[in-house]
Amino acid sequence: KWECEQCQKQSWSSQPRLRGRYFEGNVKFTSAAHTTGLPFPRVSDFADVMGLALPAQRTIHDLLVNLILPSVDHVYVNHMRDVRSTVRNVMDYLSSLIDLYTNEERITDFQRRFDNDHSIIGRSFKENEELAQTALLLLEWASHVGGLSRRFREEVLLALFVLFGLGDLPGLKRKYMQKPSGEMRIHAKKGEHLLDFIEFVSSREFRVRSSLSFSEIGGGILTRGEWRAFSEASLTSFLSLVTHHRLDLPMNGGSGRMTELREYHRVIQLPNHVITNKLENVGDALRKVSRCKDVKLRKFAPQLASVSVLGTSGQLRILSSYIYIPPAPPREIATMKGAIEGMTSYTYDRLMAAVYSPSLE
Repeated sequence: KWECEQCQKQSWSSQPRLRGRYFEGNVKFTSAAHTTGLPFPRVSDFADVMGLALPAQRTIHDLLVNLILPSVDHVYVNHMRDVRSTVRNVMDYLSSLIDLYTNEERITDFQRRFDNDHSIIGRSFKENEELAQTALLLLEWASHVGGLSRRFREEVLLALFVLFGLGDLPGLKRKYMQKPSGEMRIHAKKGEHLLDFIEFVSSREFRVRSSLSFSEIGGGILTRGEWRAFSEASLTSFLSLVTHHRLDLPMNGGSGRMTELREYHRVIQLPNHVITNKLENVGDALRKVSRCKDVKLRKFAPQLASVSVLGTSGQLRILSSYIYIPPAPPREIATMKGAIEGMTSYTYDRLMAAVYSPSLE
């Protein structure tokens, strides 16, 4: 919502719907008036609403000179096209973008945020000043259009921006930059990187994705637009299993009806050496203790592997009890150090102990 100088509070839902999915009326700068509930506006939609075309050369210079600056002449706000304050506010915002883009002090301060960050994200920003310069523009734009929130925080947007540029997001093959190598780099495709990324996070394809896991930074998973740490995602999966995978018992107490088979896809935490050298043994162990079929494990991050099986509700309950850590682990690993280093070993040791127990012989 925003304030109209001549009327009351305005919102997109209060505007008349014209021209397909666009609203014609109160045009909030760089918002493109989406009706699909997407978190960010598409650059192409913004250009279309303003009666402009995307620059043929997708560079930062062309973006500012050929798209954003001319758009000042096209800004209008429902029955108030000639309101000078509106144009002045837009000009102030455009000036702030250009000042930000050339502010070396702001860029240096931004890079210092990653002095103690040794992930691929932090190293990319420290080695590439032009990447940091472009990221500042991205954050300013995202803040201006209201794209950041508690669920979609600034650090998540930056992580997505870097991984998108490296071509490390699933389903994306194009690279706009090279991985950090310890040497200073020049970002030759920063304009294309920024514009294509805005189009990506504004697309329905991104919005409806079930998840994006960030194995490179070991941070967590983006599930339908909401950031979660891996532990939170595991807890959600466990609660879903308990809620929905119920054992279907025969009505007459006999054996006339077979229990329905279900697919199961979850994450298990294991020590690095186990995931590297003994993943097949873990699969055999899970198959033996649960009696599930088609047990498949695949490594996708340090100490993390995906589990895909086919089994009945009862078998899946047994399987989940060995994948997830019980609420009360032994005292010797219940410390903070144990929580970091011992939990994965405890999961593996507990599973192996169950395999060799007399009850399974």
